[in-house]
Amino acid sequence: MATATAPKVNKKLTVQLDEAGKKTISFGKGARPKRVVMGDGFSIISADFVLADGTKMKGFVEICTADGGEHYGSAFYLPWSNGLAEQDEDNFLPKMRKSKEEVFPYSYRYHGWESSYDHHLNEQGWSN
Repeated sequence: MATATAPKVNKKLTVQLDEAGKKTISFGKGARPKRVVMGDGFSIISADFVLADGTKMKGFVEICTADGGEHYGSAFYLPWSNGLAEQDEDNFLPKMRKSKEEVFPYSYRYHGWESSYDHHLNEQGWSN
């Protein structure tokens, strides 16, 4: 399988969100991280990921601030296609160009302030 690397330039990716319309999530070194509040305690937040095989990627996580920071989903930015691979998609692993063992378990660190305590994060802000 091919190994992806995190983008090294500023990237802006427009994502269509069901109820909120178009929002811009920033990726890349120097890009301003974004948090999109979806309502009902849910936020979509830009994040860094480290996959099981050590690959570093950018993307976003869906976090619920109403229940202690429960993680409800992840989407990974794919620099080779300028698209996203959402974890709950049927074709997630082929889009990632990786096997299950190369992706899982992965760690994430999201950007932006969260007002709730997130029991998933260690002192450095990475998921456990």
